[in-house]
Parts: sequence; structure tokens; C-alpha cells
Amino acid sequence: MIFAKLAACALGMLVVCGCSKKPDMCVGKGGNAPLARVGHAVITAADLERKAGDVPADYQKYVSTPEGKKQFLQILLRERVILSAAQDSDIPRSGVYKTETARMKKELDDRYADFQEYLLTRMWLDSLRSKNIISVSEREIQEYYRKYPFEVSISHILLSNPDEASALVKSLRASPHSFQSAAKSRSLDRETAANGGRVPAFIAGEFLPELEGPAIGMRSGEVQGVIKSRSGYHIIRKNGESKLSYAAARDRIGRILEKKKLDDYLNSLQSKYPVEVLDESYKYQ
Repeated sequence: MIFAKLAACALGMLVVCGCSKKPDMCVGKGGNAPLARVGHAVITAADLERKAGDVPADYQKYVSTPEGKKQFLQILLRERVILSAAQDSDIPRSGVYKTETARMKKELDDRYADFQEYLLTRMWLDSLRSKNIISVSEREIQEYYRKYPFEVSISHILLSNPDEASALVKSLRASPHSFQSAAKSRSLDRETAANGGRVPAFIAGEFLPELEGPAIGMRSGEVQGVIKSRSGYHIIRKNGESKLSYAAARDRIGRILEKKKLDDYLNSLQSKYPVEVLDESYKYQ
């Protein structure tokens, strides 16, 4: 019964061993002695151990026993026969096979390239921290907290036309309770419109600079506009604010200050790495 279940679990798990035409050259990982051979393809202890790692956790203990290893080797031999037969068929020369393998190769190459960029970037940022270029001290965090201990909650309406925004802000000041419905029906920011224009609560430095300043200085319930940003024209309503404990704000402030230092450092590199948007449709006006 266990053998049958293992065989079902191993369906599609094919041993891929980089073999040459000479069987004695395919000795697997770490120079392991061959356990079995299918044609010119050799299965080694390293191959068996590697493939056993793909077996579901329920069967891992059994596969590690002497009897389990014997049975699992039989499964791998069967799968190797299937693979060998498939390799000798016309399928590897078919258009569908070539197209699908090329697609997968490109996908894997792209993922590998993305990982290289991610790792390189992460290590570079770590090096900036180790050189104290973007690192943040506890004292800096404490000073920032003394200035900005509050978390602010606002709602906003984003429009593309300043005249439309001016007319709407006058209407909303006269009838503040209609802000939520106006956001749902008219705001271009559809992500927040569904929630009446409410954006996630923020502390200074976490949100759009154009909106943060006015919002921090507003009274709860007050409506202001028209405020221009790169996204368009905003009308904002302050829902309220609450003072955070230092423990709750500390990590957030640390990220804010690190980002500010990184932005300053990147600005110092502008002459070395000039940035230019070539497509006019992607430029901010």
C-alpha cells in the first residue's frame, strides 16, 4: 500500500541526470557510486536523496528507511524509463515542445535576472547602512518623534480638472457630510473611492508631501482644496489624528528617515547617472 502511494506521489518526478555517452562518466553529485542504471543514465545516492526531498512530509520518514529507499529507487527507475522513452520519441523535435520549453526558459531566465537585481540592490543598500550613509540613529528617531508624534487620518477626492475641483470643494465645505458619497462617485482614485476616499492613516513622511502639510495643520472635520499633485487635483477632509506611543512609531520613523537619506544620496548621483524620460506621454506636466 505504501509503495502504491509513493508511486502516486512520485508521478511526474523524473530523475534528470546530466549523462554523457559513457555511463561511467555520469556518477552524480559528489562522485557517488551508481545505484542503478537505465540505458546510459545512472541514478546515484545523491540523485535518490535529492528526489526524496520532493516527497510529501507524510512519507519522508518511510523513504529514509532501507526498505523505503529500495521501493523509492524502483519508482525512480520506472520514471527514468518513461523519460528515456520520451526523449527518444519525436516529441523533443515537435513545435509545441520547443515553444513551451523556450517559453519556460525565458521565464526562468527573467526570474533569475530579477533575483540577481534584487540581491545586488539589497547588498548595496546593506553596504550603505554599514558605511553609515543611510543608517539612522536612535537619537534621530527620537527627535523626529518629538516633532511628529501623531498619526493622521484623511479622506481625499482626486479630480483631473481644477475648475471642477474648485466647484466641488465649495459644495463640500457647505455640506461636509456629503464628502464620502462624492468620493465614491467622482474620485479618480478608484482604490480609495470605494471606501469614501479614506486613505491609510499616516505619520509625517509616509504620504504625499503635497497633502501631508495641509492635513497635519487642519482641524478634524475640516475640508481643504484645491491641492495640486502629480496625480491631479485633490480635495481633502481630515478625519482625525491620534498620538502614537514611541514604540509604535519607532520603526516607521526609522524607515522614513532612512528613505530621506537614501533620496539625498541618490540625488548626489544624478550627475553620474542622469535620468531622462524619453516618451513624452510618460512625463509629468
